[in-house]
Amino acid sequence: MKSLLLTFVLLAACLGTYAQGTITFNNSAALKITNGFTLTGAAGVRVALYWSADTNASPGSLAIATAFVTNTLSGANAGLFIGGPRALPGAVGGQIILAQIRAWSGGALIPGPFATYEDAVTAANSDFTTIFGGSQLFTLQLGGNGFPTASLTAPGKMNAFYIFPALIDPEPSTVELGVLGLGIAALFHRRKKRGASVSTKPQNRL
Repeated sequence: MKSLLLTFVLLAACLGTYAQGTITFNNSAALKITNGFTLTGAAGVRVALYWSADTNASPGSLAIATAFVTNTLSGANAGLFIGGPRALPGAVGGQIILAQIRAWSGGALIPGPFATYEDAVTAANSDFTTIFGGSQLFTLQLGGNGFPTASLTAPGKMNAFYIFPALIDPEPSTVELGVLGLGIAALFHRRKKRGASVSTKPQNRL
């Protein structure tokens, strides 16, 4: 009787694991995470999947999937993470979720490590060298129950992104505007300098 009960328990556990949605928690060289301050691959930073069963949810309502937390690699592979296939508790195979990849790391004053993205953002109030950022929002159909394991590297899913110190606005549009502004300022300075050299050139008198 005990052996039969144990068999049922094991069978239920296996079915429960099989029913959970699965994701291969890896990125690729084309989708690496970059340190926006050094402009190099972000090495040894914490990476996590944030998600919601509501595909219309706001970014602030996404929750961390504690089973999907890892660190990026270092050296030549900095900015890459290889978490492998994992099951998402609370979700089932074939389910479509809203997802986002977030990354963060401690700063010079408060090195961390921080368990969550939110902890890093809070620490940034006291240490502006804390770095953090996230990918675009994307939907993902989970593997399991006859569906193939979901991949972050499929087209239209995770994108390559930068993580920035808190003193820099991490919005790409802001960064692009800043670069554009510097370019315009440099061009204006060059033209002004050129105009000054022309104006000081001796004039022919009649």
